[in-house]
Amino acid sequence: MWALGRFQDAKSFDALVASLDDEDEMVRSSAIFSLKQRGDHRAIEPLLKRLSDDEDYVIEDARRTLRDLGWKDDGCP
Repeated sequence: MWALGRFQDAKSFDALVASLDDEDEMVRSSAIFSLKQRGDHRAIEPLLKRLSDDEDYVIEDARRTLRDLGWKDDGCP
């Protein structure tokens, strides 16, 4: 999964965003890390949905990545 973060094409971006909804929390977390590697601001909207994930560490991963992408945490979820 991390390798997809190194590619800048639309297919890899779409695959990573789709992985954010995977039932396996490790897959979701890996997708978040890979989106962080890309530095693509288009990931902000899909990552915001992960702030209500069932797993605390996925939420924290998403919050950290969002901040790295320039999102300002205003205390929401």
